[in-house]
Amino acid sequence: MLISDVQDFCELARRYFGSNGRCLAASPTDGEVQLLLYGVEVFYLRMPEPRMTTFTFAYEVSDKLRTFDYFGEWLSAQNTAEDMDRAFGVLDRFARLRLTDKYLDAWEASRSERE
Repeated sequence: MLISDVQDFCELARRYFGSNGRCLAASPTDGEVQLLLYGVEVFYLRMPEPRMTTFTFAYEVSDKLRTFDYFGEWLSAQNTAEDMDRAFGVLDRFARLRLTDKYLDAWEASRSERE
């Protein structure tokens, strides 16, 4: 099993996204993690219930609406390295497409200054 709790997820996200993403909040009780990408895009991961085997990923459209639809597909992942990498790749592409090139260029420039 790759991920057994919200801390495992946060560590996996940190390794995958590096300085482009971080966990804003993690609730072990609710099994939910808020993932921030590129300083502005917030995604939610829901840990599987004991009877379920898949993780689900939601995007916060507004403070009252979340969607699970990414490029016309419901985004979920099995608890494997390959499937989590695939899901993280979808989140990364989705976030990058929503942001302007000017913002991403400035993000990259500020990141390189910090390194």
